[in-house]
Amino acid sequence: MAVPISEISYGYAFTENLVQSSRNGPTKAPKFPTLIEEAGLGYDVKIELPSLPVFFQFKIERLLKRRAAREIANRTIPRLSAP
Repeated sequence: MAVPISEISYGYAFTENLVQSSRNGPTKAPKFPTLIEEAGLGYDVKIELPSLPVFFQFKIERLLKRRAAREIANRTIPRLSAP
């Protein structure tokens, strides 16, 4: 099941929350590369905090509804269980 939020919406909300909760805000505006740039750079957003630059790659989750889901059946993710 797809989640009801886009990757860019999640990325923006995450970035805004990180910037607002930072003691010292970033030294520059967060950089959201275009899709073409992202393919070469490997990140969705670059945030230059005073101590070091931070790079994030966002991925949209998918809801696992069945115990037969591969990740659950193969026990490849520790402590993951289906309701």
